[in-house]
Amino acid sequence: MGGGRHLTNYEGYATMFNGIELAMTKRMSEGWMMRLAAAWNNPREDYDMDVPVDQSGNPTRTDTFPLISGGQWAPRSAGSGSGDVFVNQRWSFNLNGAYQLPWRMEVAGNLFGKQGTPYPYFRNVTLGRQGSVRVLLNDELDSVRFDNLWNLDLRWAKSAQFGRTNFQLIADLFNVLNSNTEITRERNAASPNFQVLGFNLSPRIVRFGARVGF
Repeated sequence: MGGGRHLTNYEGYATMFNGIELAMTKRMSEGWMMRLAAAWNNPREDYDMDVPVDQSGNPTRTDTFPLISGGQWAPRSAGSGSGDVFVNQRWSFNLNGAYQLPWRMEVAGNLFGKQGTPYPYFRNVTLGRQGSVRVLLNDELDSVRFDNLWNLDLRWAKSAQFGRTNFQLIADLFNVLNSNTEITRERNAASPNFQVLGFNLSPRIVRFGARVGF
């Protein structure tokens, strides 16, 4: 058979999601509106087997198969730019609203927060036909997490009308608190760049704009 593999159903493995979500909306009336959304999540993976193994029958714990029954399920993102993020947060929160001021002005804001994502350490190990795998060094996939992420954005806008033409000036302020929350760091414990910062939250940005409608 050479180096071929034969994949069958992954018996004894299952994922389960438990969570609760809350959403409240106050539509625009009397000059203001607001939306609130919050969620608590508990995605888990379970191994109903004497010795947990991955899809290839390997009992070696890796960052994508931690082999911990009841542990957190956290798919690893891929792709350029924002890859290598383990998508898992047990809680998230979002609040936004707008208020209409005199002289056709309005202010708005958006506050977002979530638990930091897992930051699992690994070492590359060659395992025969399995090739090089990322062996998990943490007790659990989410034993170490990045700091919780909070972000606040604000907007001011002034509208005017000249005949049938609508004109609006806009000023946006992103990441008001200028937080630099970490998103990714080097995870390979054998690398000389171990724990070197990869990506963080973009810095505070001010943006001015205009909109014309006719």
